[in-house]
Amino acid sequence: MAEMLRLAAVLYLIAIRQSFEIYPTRVTVQIRKLSASIMTFEGSGPNQRIWEDHGLGLAGLWIMTAGAILSDEKDKTAWFAKRLQDSICGLSVGTYGDLEDMLWGFSWIDGIHGILLRTFRKKLIL
Repeated sequence: MAEMLRLAAVLYLIAIRQSFEIYPTRVTVQIRKLSASIMTFEGSGPNQRIWEDHGLGLAGLWIMTAGAILSDEKDKTAWFAKRLQDSICGLSVGTYGDLEDMLWGFSWIDGIHGILLRTFRKKLIL
């Protein structure tokens, strides 16, 4: 769990670095590490219940969102989108506005991460 939180925090900071045009950021490497860490934690498949059983529902939501908004590979974007959707449903989050409200409880900068979330959401709609 600590590794997933660490990687999500790295991605959070990468978004900030990118907003100031500080490169390189090595997003792809961090995304791959995060997805591998999540797969190890979840075992055979995505299971929101595992997160909730460990009292990590909100942390899981933040981790999945960090991965989703920074993923730039098509297969990883879809992978994180599925897990983010599972987290949203598992926590009964009604709208993306509600999601952002919940993420404010963690580290979240609307002018950076909020914009990335809205861009991610538009990619899913198209």
